[in-house]
Amino acid sequence: MTLTRLESSHPLLMAAYRNASPEQQRSAALRAFEGALAAVGMSDADVDAARACLREEKLADPSMITRLRQRVEALDSNDLSAEAGADGRTEESLALFSQARALSALLYLVAPAPSGSLHESIYESLMAVEDPAPLCAEIMSVLRVRH
Repeated sequence: MTLTRLESSHPLLMAAYRNASPEQQRSAALRAFEGALAAVGMSDADVDAARACLREEKLADPSMITRLRQRVEALDSNDLSAEAGADGRTEESLALFSQARALSALLYLVAPAPSGSLHESIYESLMAVEDPAPLCAEIMSVLRVRH
């Protein structure tokens, strides 16, 4: 079995994810994304439209997915540019990195993807926040609820 990014960074969370029902996995990924989004304070027309797709449980249209992907790439590029001249990460590069990770988490939720995209969304969400421990605890509680 291949080690996932979530498993390498949060092995107990990934174990709980694997033991959860598909509904719990989706709920956990949605909770993780909403937590990341709140942490980075990002809201605009594309994000709001994508969140509507999530509420309606439908995939986003291809043009929205393209715009979101381009934004992730631009944020990642700007993050690297902001970091390039400094010893370590600056406040600006951390903010850009976090925004890119939150948008990437959203993409894993709304774009057609192979199996496993939910745990990738959770991983990206955790990477978007400065201190992942509180969000990790919330996700774990969603995964452990028995129906």
